[in-house]
Amino acid sequence: CIFEKKSNFSFFFQPAQGNVQLKDVSFAYPTCRRQMVLNKLSLTASFGRTIALVGPSGCGKSTVIQLLERFYDVTGGVLVIDGRDIKSYNIRHLRSNIALVGQEPTLFNITIRDNIAYGMENVAQEDVEAAAKLANIHGFIITLPQGYDTVVGSKGNQLSGGQKQRIAIARAIIKNPKILLLDEATSALDTESEKVAIFFYNFFFEILHFSVKHYFEDKIYQRNL
Repeated sequence: CIFEKKSNFSFFFQPAQGNVQLKDVSFAYPTCRRQMVLNKLSLTASFGRTIALVGPSGCGKSTVIQLLERFYDVTGGVLVIDGRDIKSYNIRHLRSNIALVGQEPTLFNITIRDNIAYGMENVAQEDVEAAAKLANIHGFIITLPQGYDTVVGSKGNQLSGGQKQRIAIARAIIKNPKILLLDEATSALDTESEKVAIFFYNFFFEILHFSVKHYFEDKIYQRNL
């Protein structure tokens, strides 16, 4: 993976919109250079649109997500954000403007409040609660004896899959990113949480979404294609 110290440039990532272009992008993981996961993939993802990446396991959907977060650099071609090669951006500022909600969200052995506000400074409690309400998790949190001070355990093992995903959604909401990456983001939500999917469409309408699914079955991915 690529870390900040390996960035040779220091442009602040403050795009007007967050438009993305993949131009003949090819990629192979460092451990298997001979096996191309992506082979000259080209696409344009414009402001306010949803791009759905759909296909079987191993076809490179999540790889595109990793390239957009610059965990790896492309093997061939170029990945452009708002007219600049992604390599020209300071990695910290790049990632601060991108939010990822995955099938297995990364939660830490800290409080629910700190998980929602993770990576941000000086976040007010009312902002944390507002994000949790929009993600349909606030009602559950306030039933806990410690409320937002509840420690979720290693990898969030004190929570169900759906609860973890809703906390991850709240984290994305409070971050207010330029680019939102959804990787099987609602696979563990029940039917009562369908309004979370509808909210995603409304709240994030004016940013760019990249959505990864095996099938077109999730309402998030059907609303703006």
